[in-house]
Amino acid sequence: MSDVFISYGDQDSDFAESLLLHLKNEGIFVLERDNHPSPEKSYTSIEQAIRNASALLTIMTPAAKTSETVRYEWIFALGAGIPVITIVQQEIELHPRLTTLPNFDFTNPLAQPWEALIEAIEVIAKRLEPHRVPTSRATPSYIRVSITALDSANSEDREGAIDNLAQTDHPVAVEALVGALSHPLQDVRTLAALARGNAGDIRAIPELLDALRQKDEEISDEAIIALGNIGDATIAPHLIDTLYHRWDRSRYLIADALEKMGSAVVPILQNILHEENVEKKVWATQTLKGFGNVAVPSLTQALLDKERAVKIYAISALSDISGPDAVSSLIKMLESDSEEWSIRSNAAEALGKIGDVSAVPSLILALSYNDDNIRREAGKALRQLGSNAVPQLIEALGSAEGELRRRIITQLRHIGTPEALSALNTKSRR
Repeated sequence: MSDVFISYGDQDSDFAESLLLHLKNEGIFVLERDNHPSPEKSYTSIEQAIRNASALLTIMTPAAKTSETVRYEWIFALGAGIPVITIVQQEIELHPRLTTLPNFDFTNPLAQPWEALIEAIEVIAKRLEPHRVPTSRATPSYIRVSITALDSANSEDREGAIDNLAQTDHPVAVEALVGALSHPLQDVRTLAALARGNAGDIRAIPELLDALRQKDEEISDEAIIALGNIGDATIAPHLIDTLYHRWDRSRYLIADALEKMGSAVVPILQNILHEENVEKKVWATQTLKGFGNVAVPSLTQALLDKERAVKIYAISALSDISGPDAVSSLIKMLESDSEEWSIRSNAAEALGKIGDVSAVPSLILALSYNDDNIRREAGKALRQLGSNAVPQLIEALGSAEGELRRRIITQLRHIGTPEALSALNTKSRR
């Protein structure tokens, strides 16, 4: 979970080895120390190792206190801004500067504060590197290995580590992925955000929004999917902005993501219906269909659009949604004298697909319209309604005259139920 440097005198190497093993068992990595550096590289290699550490642990004994190397190491660490922790292994009076720093008394072999030491290191590491998470011997080894691999120089190793962590709901794995959202490497942050986003974790949103703006379109598309899985409607405007920048590639993914965000997104889609771009208005109309009845008012508004394509798609959407409000809107469209015949015939077709009996009077009336296409679609819709349309067709037959009467008879004959055929035998002779 962190990298530490152990500073000690040569006489204290046995305790240093014991310390190293304890740290490694807790998932704390110890930077290798070159005990036999060449004279010209001696201080350079030590300084570099200390700079790379999250903390320096100095083992303090009478021998270590007199060691120039040990003293140089902890003084250099303080100068470089590296936290120093003192481990008192033998009774000794500490240097005044060390007394102001964290120190742990290991002089009693029967009461050594290992847990407190580990906790202190974890606190330092968390403060310096918030993406890191603590592990213990109880943590499964594959999780510990994966956490280590997040810092690998090999991008494939880092990607594999994220995949491994994402495949388990172990608390440490989840915490590691959340921590990775603030990792210094962008690819780790992005992959962790995708993993947590697909799990519905709102903490991934900031990094997913950053991924949304990346030039890599595959990453951006995956971010759209993950944001949809989170389902937070407050980020819908960001998806709409992406839609306008990457229309051809992302519009269907964005539609799916918005649908998962629920009805709060409907007003945003309705606003698009006020734009001039026909293709975007058609997209908004198609997307609104996925929200069901709550979208009917917006789709009813789309029926009034000046563009024929928008009206056609709105009719289709209302047909798929069905329900009383959708039927009412389609009936008004069918009966509207101001609409062109093709739109009204589409409305008649949609009413037939829905099969709501409340549309029957309007469909019967449509049999008298002058346009052949409207009459044909109205007749087809009545036949789709079948026996449900028969009582009102029979009632209308009693007062109908001329062509309308003939067309009603034709519909009853096509429906062909006993009730319809009986009515034809008694009323068609008039």
